[in-house]
Amino acid sequence: MDATTEIPDSADRYVVLHVRALMADRNIRSVAALQRLLIAAGVDISNQQLNRIVDNRATLLNLNVINGLLKVLHCSVHELFGELVVPRKPDNP
Repeated sequence: MDATTEIPDSADRYVVLHVRALMADRNIRSVAALQRLLIAAGVDISNQQLNRIVDNRATLLNLNVINGLLKVLHCSVHELFGELVVPRKPDNP
């Protein structure tokens, strides 16, 4: 979605992470492999927490983890994050 796209007020907006797609593009075949890369980069993260991030189920994200992901995935913030716009269903009278 680009900056000129108008979002209707009747839509919900969600931040999404593109970690799994970036992993595939970089031939990182498992969450465990990504975890090893992050630990080597100085980011201490549990397998469970990383699975929530990769599967877009995380509700909080530490800046150290974000910076680590940017580093090991060799990507920009714009590649790592996206936006999902979901139109709301109209209320029935």
